[in-house]
Amino acid sequence: MSHITETEIRHLAKLANLKLDESEIAQLIPEIESVLEYAAVLSQVVQSCQEQSDLQAATCSTNVMRDDMVVRYESASLLKQAPDSDGTYFVVPSILQTGE
Repeated sequence: MSHITETEIRHLAKLANLKLDESEIAQLIPEIESVLEYAAVLSQVVQSCQEQSDLQAATCSTNVMRDDMVVRYESASLLKQAPDSDGTYFVVPSILQTGE
């Protein structure tokens, strides 16, 4: 079990530029400890996935990545599909206000 001290809470509060009173510090200790315990559980899961054989590791979650591919399109065909264009550009509603 991870144990975080009052001194460490004060240090974290100083780094985060937070002003905490004694009751807030006392309340944060068990909350931060539960976060640290959960992080330790996640770390164990990741470590167990890394230690498994290739067949067993297939059950662990992994990101599926694909190579980036450059796809070129004819600009005229894309502009034809747009709701509005001025010949060479897409026309979109203005979201910025000008100084009036």
